[in-house]
Formats: sequence, C-alpha cells, structure tokens
Amino acid sequence: MILHKDKHRKSVECILAEHRDKGATIVSTNGVFDILHAGHISTFERCRIEGGWPRANMVVVGLNSDESAKRLKGNLRPLQPEMSRAEVLLAIEYIDLVVIFDEDTPCELLEIVKPNIHVKAGYKPEDIPEMDVVRKYGGTLVNLPLLEGHSTTAIVKKIAYYYCPMLDGCPIRHSPFEVPGR
Repeated sequence: MILHKDKHRKSVECILAEHRDKGATIVSTNGVFDILHAGHISTFERCRIEGGWPRANMVVVGLNSDESAKRLKGNLRPLQPEMSRAEVLLAIEYIDLVVIFDEDTPCELLEIVKPNIHVKAGYKPEDIPEMDVVRKYGGTLVNLPLLEGHSTTAIVKKIAYYYCPMLDGCPIRHSPFEVPGR
C-alpha cells in the first residue's frame, strides 16, 4: 500500500494501530532511495531482522518526497519521481508500508509512526536528528555501518563518467574525481 504525504496520516495511524494490537514490532527507516543498490537492500533486510523476522512485524519506509530530495541532494535529484520510487520500494519483500514525507528529516513522520526500532545506515549518531524522537516513544535506534562500495552518489558519478560526451568541455569526463569501481 502506498500512502502519500500528510493527507493520509490518519490511515497510517490506523494501519499501525492494527499491527500493534496484534503484537507486531514496528521498524522504520527512511531515505531518498533514488537508485537502489545492495546497501539499501541490506538495510531493509536488517529492518525485518530487527523486528524479529519471521514473526509478525511491520517495516515502514519513510520516503523523501521529490521536493525534499531536491533540498537535500540538489536540483538534479531525485532521478526518479517519488511515486516510482515508492512503487519499487513496495515491491521489496522486506517492506510493508511506504510513506512519502515532505520535510527534510523524518521527525514529523516518526511522531506518527512511533517505531519500536528505527534503522539508519552510515551516519554518525550526532548526525541523526530523529534519534531523540525515536527514544521519546521508547524506541531504539540501530545505526548500521555502510555496506562498503555501495553509494548512490558513486553510481551516479560512474554513469555520468561513462556516458558523458567525449567533448573537451564535458565537466564530468574531464574533472579530476576518482571513478568508482575502476
């Protein structure tokens, strides 16, 4: 089920309440998820495991809206529109619910979700603004290391490098950055 932004907050609350009544553990994560890679899948799998898989639990993914992604990643992102990203995420077996949010952080969404566990990957604890919200409701924050060699930015750079025209003025082909995976 894809729930879109604020207009469905009541629906999100009802769905989560039903799962809590059944004893489910609510696990959340969030991000832009523009180009999915093994690091993302590893995080989603870990969400399911943290919730006690295979027993009943609910994995909720907060997805940055297009506008939020632009503010966080720059005007060239996201590469795919929010509803496409949401549909792809929902096809992943580890994910039960995707909620698109417009804010720069998932804090407002987490005030509604009130996860038992919130999973992040590759952040310093002081750079996780949602930590206080999760703990306020008695939840736990699980901070995973990045899966080495997996980064959306690195993938975008690699694609740009190989597909940039061979013109002398190409800003990517002729810049000094290191091409990943070479």
